[in-house]
Amino acid sequence: MRIDSNKLSEYLKKITLGKCPLCDHEQWEVSDYVFALIEYPEETKCTPVISITCENCGYIHFVNVLNAKLATVEMLENPDWNKADD
Repeated sequence: MRIDSNKLSEYLKKITLGKCPLCDHEQWEVSDYVFALIEYPEETKCTPVISITCENCGYIHFVNVLNAKLATVEMLENPDWNKADD
C-alpha cells in the first residue's frame, strides 16, 4: 500500500526532520510505502508506518500513518483503495 503523495507532502510541510540523531546529516528519504511493525513474539498487534531514512547513515524514523492521519483503518483494510496510483 502507498500513501497518497498529496497527503504525504502536506504532512511533511507540518513536521521538522532536522538533523539525524546519529550522524548530524540533514538529508532524508521519505518512503510512501506503508510497512507493518508487528509486535513480537505474540504478533497480535500491528502498527502501520512509513519510514523516513537518513541518506548518510541509514537511521530510520517511523511515522504511524494513523496518528499522522495519512491513512484510515478502512484504507488499510482495503488494499485496493489506491490501486490506480501504482
